Amino acid sequence: MASPEVPAGTDAARLLKRKNNDFNRSPLIKAIVGEGDDQEEFNLHRYIITKKSGFFKSAFSGRWGNSESKKVDLLHLDPKYFAQYLEAVYTNKILPDTYTYEPGVISALCHVYVIAEEMIDASTKNLALRDLKRAICCEVGNLHWYPGKNHIATIYEATSSASNPARRFMISCERS
Repeated sequence: MASPEVPAGTDAARLLKRKNNDFNRSPLIKAIVGEGDDQEEFNLHRYIITKKSGFFKSAFSGRWGNSESKKVDLLHLDPKYFAQYLEAVYTNKILPDTYTYEPGVISALCHVYVIAEEMIDASTKNLALRDLKRAICCEVGNLHWYPGKNHIATIYEATSSASNPARRFMISCERS
């Protein structure tokens, strides 16, 4: 039985046109994240991370010394939240489709948003903000969750513009 013809220009056609999966052919680069005993080394697929992140695209473009060493130091970041950021980059998902409130989720989403902002990754930043809105608007029984002072501080300390969407969202929650 012959395979059906795939229309040119479709996602399926682009996928079939590739000889090998870019994921498998992509060289690995290292991100050293955290300090001291908490420091972790992450192996990243260069093709994937540079497609999503303007920071990594610049870091490995040849203009910085990182291209030859295939390594970038992100010592100021928390490895736990960086791992969550990477999961979002690789899966394009943070919260499950059906979400119920769990402690620590709002904080994690704030940190993923901040990392995505620093990594110049608009799609993951938008994903984190969408899920932050879902988590904060989640009702459990008669309880409604609002961002705490620590959540607001996480966003405000790491973003610089008053027009930042996460800042505007935090303000709208406080006014509710």
